[in-house]
Amino acid sequence: MTTKQIELNGSLVITNSGTNTKPVALGVGSTTTRTYEQVLTDQDEISTTGGVTGGVFQDLACVSQLSEILFLYIKSDNSIIVRLYAVPASALATSGTYPTGFVGGETLITTIDGVAVTTTFTNGAQTLDQVVNEINASMALNGIASPRAVASNGQLLINGVSTAVGASGDGQLSFAGTGAAQLGMDAGSSPTITDAQGQDVAKAGLYLDEFPSSGSLAPTAVQISGTATIDVVAAGRS
Repeated sequence: MTTKQIELNGSLVITNSGTNTKPVALGVGSTTTRTYEQVLTDQDEISTTGGVTGGVFQDLACVSQLSEILFLYIKSDNSIIVRLYAVPASALATSGTYPTGFVGGETLITTIDGVAVTTTFTNGAQTLDQVVNEINASMALNGIASPRAVASNGQLLINGVSTAVGASGDGQLSFAGTGAAQLGMDAGSSPTITDAQGQDVAKAGLYLDEFPSSGSLAPTAVQISGTATIDVVAAGRS
């Protein structure tokens, strides 16, 4: 696989009751270079809905080509909010049983980003795919962007919309209803529920961050809110 490199060198001189000089370098020790599977650059005009910074976020298209982001540089001509780890809440069942045996009238009440959506199943919701289709139809009828439900390794997976935890239940999922246990989504079934992961950083001018190349600390998604012209350099795993 072809590798790409970013090199940064020089020093940062701080004068505050004496002079303190710190190296400005990528890599480890005196190394000024880090190697990545992919390095991407972009210039973009962003204007999220209404122009209210922090109200609406959009995906940073440049980084969507990376599976893990290890280096991120954003230069902006205006105040913006950078949302790191912009991943919505998710709930994965571990003990759903199919065919469901539903006779019609069973329910799954999904509270998604503070909105309660009731799916009332028909007697045709027997397979996992049929359950997924009926949940997504209910989401769409309630104005929730769909699909939110998918099949994952033979179990039901439901994803939220908001990418950060906020007021009124934004970025969180919970479940109730007479069909929840059969689908593995009630509390007694212990589905794996994860809140939205987004972390917001307000920036104007230059933003630069490096993330660990091991473990789970590297972001997989980034969003932006505001109105600005931005230059982006993103590097990491493709």
